[in-house]
Amino acid sequence: MREARDWHTGKIVEVTLDNLRKNGFSAFYVPSKEEALKRLLEIIPVDAKVGVGGSVIIREIGLVKALEERGNPVADHWKSGLSKEELREVRRSHLTSDVFLSSSNAVTMDGKLLNADGTGNRVAAIHMQS
Repeated sequence: MREARDWHTGKIVEVTLDNLRKNGFSAFYVPSKEEALKRLLEIIPVDAKVGVGGSVIIREIGLVKALEERGNPVADHWKSGLSKEELREVRRSHLTSDVFLSSSNAVTMDGKLLNADGTGNRVAAIHMQS
């Protein structure tokens, strides 16, 4: 049963990645959070200013910490202790970051991303980067 489920999941991923690429995305699959972290650090330039949207997975794989440790300027609105004005400035800086990291609310098999946002900073920054 597990073998059939893995085969089915693999086919869904294959079709989704192909359609994302057809729609102009650079899409790839990595099987673990360690490989995701490694691949993202290879893709994101060392000198890039990085904005970070409200993504739990980006934090769970340790990407924010790894970027900060290697010296990337990181604009993270989840950083504790930010005043209202600092938070507003971080969100504004997302629009001009070299790289903006976010997750989508959904990825469809036909290669589309669906995003909803409470304040608009994430969706606006995603749009600005495309």
